[in-house]
Formats: sequence, C-alpha cells, structure tokens
Amino acid sequence: MIVLSWNVRGLGSRQKRSLIKGSIRRKQPDVLCLQETKVPKFSKQLLDSLWGDQDADFVSLDASGSSGGILIAWKSSKWDLPTLSGAFSKAALLQDKYSSFRCIVISVYGPTDDSLRPNFWEELNVIRQSFTGPCCFVGDFNVIRFPHKHSRRRRSSSTMHYFNDWIQAQELVDLPLFGAKFTWSNGRRSQIQFRLDRFLVSLEWIEEFPSLSQTTLPRTTSDHCPILLLVIDDDWGLKPFKFNPAWLRIDGFHQKIVEWWSSFPSESFAGYSFMNKFCLLKENLKVWKKEVLRKRETEMETLFEELNLIDSGLEGNDPSLEMLTRRIQIIQSISSRCLEMNSLGKSNRVPNGFQREIRTPRWSRPHLDAIHFRSLLSSEAERLEIPFTVDEVKSTIHSMGGEKSSGPDGFPMSFFHVFWDTVHPDIMNFLNEFHARGKLSKGIGASFIALIPKVPGASSFSDFRPISLIGSPYKILAKLFIFTPRFCDG
Repeated sequence: MIVLSWNVRGLGSRQKRSLIKGSIRRKQPDVLCLQETKVPKFSKQLLDSLWGDQDADFVSLDASGSSGGILIAWKSSKWDLPTLSGAFSKAALLQDKYSSFRCIVISVYGPTDDSLRPNFWEELNVIRQSFTGPCCFVGDFNVIRFPHKHSRRRRSSSTMHYFNDWIQAQELVDLPLFGAKFTWSNGRRSQIQFRLDRFLVSLEWIEEFPSLSQTTLPRTTSDHCPILLLVIDDDWGLKPFKFNPAWLRIDGFHQKIVEWWSSFPSESFAGYSFMNKFCLLKENLKVWKKEVLRKRETEMETLFEELNLIDSGLEGNDPSLEMLTRRIQIIQSISSRCLEMNSLGKSNRVPNGFQREIRTPRWSRPHLDAIHFRSLLSSEAERLEIPFTVDEVKSTIHSMGGEKSSGPDGFPMSFFHVFWDTVHPDIMNFLNEFHARGKLSKGIGASFIALIPKVPGASSFSDFRPISLIGSPYKILAKLFIFTPRFCDG
C-alpha cells in the first residue's frame, strides 16, 4: 500500500493542481490524504482534475471559510469503506475488495490555537477506540515532538510532552523520516523550519506491512513537503559503497584505477591524503559503475529486439540455418551479459566467516597464574621501533584474505593485492607518518559496531557478539603488529 499525504495550503490555483496531479501520477498512491484544501465543498470533478483517473472515490471535510479542509481519496476498484468525521479529522475505514484486510486511515489537520488542542486529542482518541485493527494517523498535527525538530531548537514544551505521551498511550509508532529533516518552511531568507507532518502507525499496521518507509518528496507548490508512506522491499536507505572484485575482469578497468589514483592530489598529512584518495576513488567508481551498467542494459535491449525480430520472422516460416545459428548466439550473449550484470551489481560470494566463528564450540581457557614470561632485551626492544619495511608491508597485506568482507570504506584486501604497485607509495607514507608522529590522522580509526546473533531468535544483548568493522588503512596497521615476524618472535 502507498499512502500520499500533503498539506497543500489550498487548491484554488490551476498551476498548483497541475503540480499535485504530477506528484500523484509519479507515485501512484492507493490512498491520497490532503490537508488545508480550503475547498468549501469538494466535488468529484475536482478530484478527477487531481487524480486524473475515473477509478477514484473520496470523502472530505469541508473548509471553514478560507481555512481547513481535509480530503481522503482512494482507488474505488480496490477499496470499500465507511467513514468517520470530526472537526479536525476525517477517518476512512478501508476494506480490501479482494481480501479480508481492513484498516483505518485518519487524515488530520491539527489546530494552531492551544485552547482547541484538548478537543483535538479527544477527537483522535474516540476514533482510535472505535477500531482495533491496523491504524494510521497521517497529516499536519501542527505540533513538533522534540526541540531538535525545530530549526532554531527551542526548548521543550508541555505541548511536546503531551503529544509524546499521547503517541505512547495509543501505542503508535512514528517511523523514521527519510529525505528532508523538516516538513514545513517559511521560505524566507531568515528561514524557520518545523517537522509538523508525519505518519503514525499502530503495531498492527507494522505487523501487516513490516517493511515500511516514510519519506518526504520535494517541496513544490506548498510550504509543506508531501510525505509518502510505502511498503518497501529490503530498502535500508542509501547503500554504502562496496568494491566488487568482478570489476577486475572488465577490459580497461585496471588502467582506469591507475590513471585515477595518479591524478589525485597528495595532501600534507599522509594519513589524510591516503583516506582522501580512497574517497575520490569511490566517487569515480560510482559514476563509472552507472555508465557501465547503463551501457550493458542498452546492449541487452538491442539483443532482445533482435531476438524478437528473428522470432517474429520465424512465425509460420521454416527457419534457415543462418537464423537458427544467430538466435543461439543471441541467447548465449544475453545469458553471459545477465551473469556479468548480476556480478557487476552485487557480488554472489556470501562471506561465511561469521557463521563459522559463531558455531565454534566453547572451550575452557587456560589460566596463566604463576607463569613468568621472558622480558625483552634492550636490543630486541629497539628492533620493535624500526619503521616498517616495504617487504614487511607487502608480505602482511598479501597474507590477508582478499575475499573477506570489506570494512566501512568498501575496499577488500584483494584491491590492495591487485593494485599494490599503484597504492604502495601512499601506504608507506601513511605508515611512516604514524611511526614518526605516534598518532593517526582523523577518521582513520573510525569504526562501525555490528551485533552478530550467536543463537537463533536472539533477543537480549547477551545473545549477540559485537564486532568492530574498521577501514582498510587501520586494518593494515593492526595486522602489521600481529603478523610481522619481529613482533612475533619469542
């Protein structure tokens, strides 16, 4: 289900209706909720000018003078519904015509007058108590929940506390908002912004649609952003960059990396310069990946068109040997390109190192009491302070598994194996700087903490094993201390 909500601040302008219609056409919502329509009597003709489809029905709350007005519209071929009305809301009980699914959508426009807010909350309470199934409150509540939802971070107020208490009492969930941080702006040079618009869904709604996303659309014809609630398929927001070893099989890729890397500027601090080059390389690779995939998609379309032409030519006719041969060649080309595009888009290798680690049986660790360890001689201690050599670094990097999962920077060790001749001057500069200064440049030691479940159905913290995901430069440095022979002898 897709629900589109928008405080449109009036529908009198033809240009505004055109922009709203464009948004509806692009997003194809199942349910449309508009607030502040400022329409004293909504008509089917006006709805058709917005929806652009005769397959739509609606209920509305008429505006009072030049303020207020609420609309809920839906695809009549999919939904039947009775409705409930109030002074600040319009509720639609949606019944799917093709299943037993029922839910209620309440479009609200909260008052700006504090004296009317008790009536507003009481009205929403009555509607919520009238239905026990999946429930969704949507619209402009004219209230913010927290001070940081105001661009000028004003202090917390009793209205905020009451709003949060009401959400908790009604067992509603305010989904994370993707896109813009605020949904309303005064649009002036001295800009003020609020988060006024939102979807609040019940736990039953989340159980029915577990993969929900609440996101803003571009602000065009109103001072409010449209907000969209839709069911998503494993969409976790922006995907982090990840270097794909399959790219190494593409002709000319190796040369591109060498050219890009050599063109990047070197900064005064070697550690910062090393990290900056990786950031620039990631941006180049993102653009390159889109171009390569687009080119292969075009090639695929051309092959499918030729295949269709051959098949249509074969209808009712005896195929020639040349046509059959060409058809087999096209199918083979399509198959190979499908495999290549799948490998370019994502790696098919599934790291199982974590699974093996989790399944490692428990064992009793030995005690080290009363054991006296040998101390280092002064000559041995001096050896530890010698800078790393090129051979030590190269040997350590090549001993690290190239196909293991990459860190936050997205580059696996296989990248350093293949492009050692290109990147090793920067690696050595980074390590020598660390040896001389005794500290890392800002950002190199940054890491992500991930919780890996140790048992099926993990629910408490003790059921998870925390691991730290670190970037390639820090990983190389750490492994040097572990694997370099002079640190391991004795």
